[in-house]
Amino acid sequence: MKELVFAVIGNAMPIEFAFSELERYLHEMDNSVIIGCRQYDTYSEDEKGVIWLGECLGMAADDDDAILIDVKGGEGVITGSNARSMLIAAYRFLYELGCRFYRYGTEGDDSGEYIPCKDIVPKCLNTKVSEKASYRHRTVCIEGAVSYEHVKAIINWLPKVGMNGYYIQFKVPHTFFNSWSEHEKNPNMQGEKLSRSAVQAIERRLRKDIKKRGLMLHSVGHGWTCEPLGLDGSGWYETDEILTDDKKMLLAKVGGKRELFGKVPLNTNLCYSNPVARNLITDAILKYCKENPETDYLHFWLADSKNAQCECDECVKMRPADYYIMMLNELDEKLTAHGINTKIVFLIYYDLLWRGMEKSLKNQDRFVLMFAPITRTYSASFTDTDMQSVPSEPEYKRNEFTLPRSVEGNLAFLKSWQGDFAGDSFDFDYHLMWDHVRDAGYFECAKILHRDVCNLDRIGLNGLVSCQVQRAAFPSNLPMYAMAKGLWNKKSDFGDIANEYFEAEFGTEGRAVREYLASLSNLVNLQYMRRESETVTDEMLKNLDATLQLIAEFDSKPYAAFRPCSRLYLHHHAVLTTKVINMLKAKSCGDTEEVNSIFESLAEYAYAHEHELHKVLDVDNYLYVLKASMRPGTVG
Repeated sequence: MKELVFAVIGNAMPIEFAFSELERYLHEMDNSVIIGCRQYDTYSEDEKGVIWLGECLGMAADDDDAILIDVKGGEGVITGSNARSMLIAAYRFLYELGCRFYRYGTEGDDSGEYIPCKDIVPKCLNTKVSEKASYRHRTVCIEGAVSYEHVKAIINWLPKVGMNGYYIQFKVPHTFFNSWSEHEKNPNMQGEKLSRSAVQAIERRLRKDIKKRGLMLHSVGHGWTCEPLGLDGSGWYETDEILTDDKKMLLAKVGGKRELFGKVPLNTNLCYSNPVARNLITDAILKYCKENPETDYLHFWLADSKNAQCECDECVKMRPADYYIMMLNELDEKLTAHGINTKIVFLIYYDLLWRGMEKSLKNQDRFVLMFAPITRTYSASFTDTDMQSVPSEPEYKRNEFTLPRSVEGNLAFLKSWQGDFAGDSFDFDYHLMWDHVRDAGYFECAKILHRDVCNLDRIGLNGLVSCQVQRAAFPSNLPMYAMAKGLWNKKSDFGDIANEYFEAEFGTEGRAVREYLASLSNLVNLQYMRRESETVTDEMLKNLDATLQLIAEFDSKPYAAFRPCSRLYLHHHAVLTTKVINMLKAKSCGDTEEVNSIFESLAEYAYAHEHELHKVLDVDNYLYVLKASMRPGTVG
C-alpha cells in the first residue's frame, strides 16, 4: 500500500487549502496513492513517517516570503515564513515533482497545467529547497474587461508561480466587470449591464478567494477625489451632474473655473490647500480602512489626469506633491489614533512625479512609494540605465508640462523622490497593459519584462505591481510566467524559463513554437509598432513578407502533440497576425483606406471568435491598441 501522511498544524485557510491542493494534485499524478491527514497543535521533530505542513516550522516568521522544503524518504517538512509562503511552498513541492503551472486556466484541456503521470512512492520522495523571494511585492492589478471567472483564474494561478498579491482597483471596480458583461462592441455576444451592487457582490467573492490563499490584498487607488463628494468614481465616466456651490468650491480651479475636469469625476482634482477638501478625503479613507480591515495595502491616489491641478492663489504656493504629503501625514495621524495598521500606498505619477519641496512624510513606515512610469518606452529596459547617471528632473510648470518616454527620463523622478523617502517601494508598470499587443510573438515583451523585474533592486525598488489586462496569454503566457519567475528569483535566466514554458505547454514541439514566436518578435519592427519611429526601410518591408510566409508555414503543420486549446489559440493568432502584417504593409505605403478595410476584417474575425478566445485575449483592448498603432502621421 502506498500511503503519504501529512501532519497539518493550524487551521489557517491557506494551510488547509495547501493540503487540499497537495492531495488533489498528488492523486492526479498517481491515483493509487493514499493521502492521509493528521491535525496537530505543535510541531515535533520526533514524529516520524509524516510530512509536516505549517507556517514557520524551523524558520522565523517574516512578512517577506521564504520557503523551506526538506523531504527525504517521504517524511520531513514543507513550510514557509507565513501562511501564504506555506501555500507557495506546497506548489513548489509539486513543481519539484514535475508539475508545471504555465498559464492561468480552468479545468480539463484548458487548465494551463502540465501534471505528469508518475508513480508516487513515498519512500522515494526526496526534495530539498530553501529559498527566499527576491522581492516583497509580486502582485497583479486588475485592468481590462473581466468576469468573475477571469479574475478567479488569475488569483488561483498566482501562488502556483510564487506571486503573492492581487490588487482590486476602485472602491467599486464597476468599469472592469461591466465592460465584459455588457459586450457593447461585440454584436455576436448578448450583453447585460451590471449594477454597482452586482459588482460589489463579485468583489466580495474575490476577496474571499484572495484571503483563502493568504495573498496580500491591495485596494482602491482611483476615486478618493470624487467618491467623498458623492460622485461616481467606479470608472472613467462622464456626468452632467450639477454640483451644489459648497461642493463646487472644493474642486480644483483650472482655467479660472471650478468644474469637473472634462466632465469626468475620476479625472478631477480638488483644491488641496483647502483643509475642508483634505479632511473630506482623509476621513473617507479612514472610514474605508475601518470597514475593510482585510485590506493590506490601501492605495491613495489623486485624480487620473495631468495638467489639471488647482491654480487658486493658495494652491500655487506649493507643488501638488507638498499638499499630497500634507494629506498623507494627516491620514497617518487619523489611522494611528484609531489603531489601524493598514499600509498606505502613495504614487508618483503625472504631476506627482515632481517631489514635494516644502513637506516630507513623518512616519515613513506607514507608507509605500509606488513608481508609475506610464509614459515610459518598452524598447529599453531598466537595466540599460545606471541610476548614478540619470539626469535631473525637469522644471515643474503647473499645468504646462510634458512627460518623458525614455527610461532614464522617468527614473530621474524616482531618484529625486528617493532622496527624501527611504521606505518600502515598488514599480507599478504597464508591460501587459498595451505594449504586449504590439509584439506579435510576445517574446520580446517577455524578455524586457523579465529583465526589468530582475533588476528592480538596482533602481531601489522592492518588487512589481503589474497593471495589466487579465487576459494576456495570446499567443502564449510567457510574459506573465517570466515575470513571476523573475520576481521570485532575480538571478533566473530568461532562456531557461522560455525553454521550460514551451516544453510545459507544447511538449516535444515546444522548441518549434518557441522559435516561431521568437521569429515573429524579431521580424516585426516594434519601434514602428510603438510609433517611436515612422521610418519605412526596405529591410522592414522584406521582413513583413517573410513574416507572412513564416505564419503560413507554421499554421499549415499539424503539430499533433498540441492540446486542442493551444492549437486553436495558435490558429486564431495566425489568422489575426496575418491581418496585422497586411495592415502594416498598407500603412507603410500610406494606403489608409486599405488599413481601415483590413482592420474592419480583423475586428469582425476577433469578435466572431471571442467566445473561443476570451480566456487568453482581451479583444476590446487588442483592437484598441492595434488601431492606435496603425494611425498615420507623426511619431508619438
